[in-house]
Amino acid sequence: MERPDGYPGLKDAYGFQFGTALDLDPGLMYQALADGQVDLICAFATDGRIAEYDLKTLDDNLRFFPPYDAAPVFRADLLARHPEIRDALAPLAGAISDADMRAMNHAVDVDHREPAAVAADWIRDHLGADEEPPGAPRAKPANRAGFFALALRRRAEVLRKTLRHLALTAMGTSIAVCIGLPLGILIHRRAAARGPVLAAAEIVQTIPSLAMLAFLFALYGLLGAPASGRPPS
Repeated sequence: MERPDGYPGLKDAYGFQFGTALDLDPGLMYQALADGQVDLICAFATDGRIAEYDLKTLDDNLRFFPPYDAAPVFRADLLARHPEIRDALAPLAGAISDADMRAMNHAVDVDHREPAAVAADWIRDHLGADEEPPGAPRAKPANRAGFFALALRRRAEVLRKTLRHLALTAMGTSIAVCIGLPLGILIHRRAAARGPVLAAAEIVQTIPSLAMLAFLFALYGLLGAPASGRPPS
């Protein structure tokens, strides 16, 4: 959100003005947009969830964002020992479009197909490689075992996000207790304070849960990708 090649620069380049700008975890921002909780997000052009939620991508006609193309990086000694790796990957240079990458990501992230199988299908369809090179790992069949198999495969991610959720929940509960308990004692002992305190509590309840979640992210130090903006009304 603070980087010059992020939200501030984009706002200056296009003259955008938003009423509210939030930092959201990339895992949350697509769902937030699909649910109408935000009006736009700074998305990844190759993310499969763009197609899943039928989202519309906008053209960066001013070319504010530089191209973030993926590129293989190897150690020099590895290429010296196995120069065939360079020849095997050379046909991929500039061959995978955003639409193709988005479709492959959708197949993996949404349809839960194995990445190796998805990549093998693309290579066969676009490069005409019907046979695997000697020693190449064979693609595993897609696993359709359901939710529990997916959770098992992604157990590290599930554990990490569960711990993050618990930490945010504990933080929110602690804040509520630290504020609510003294105020409860105050309005019990001083009748004159009841009206203002209850009125303030009703106002706080109107804050959208998404905004409160973003506040906890900032407090917890989870400032992720520049995610969303809502234009002024």
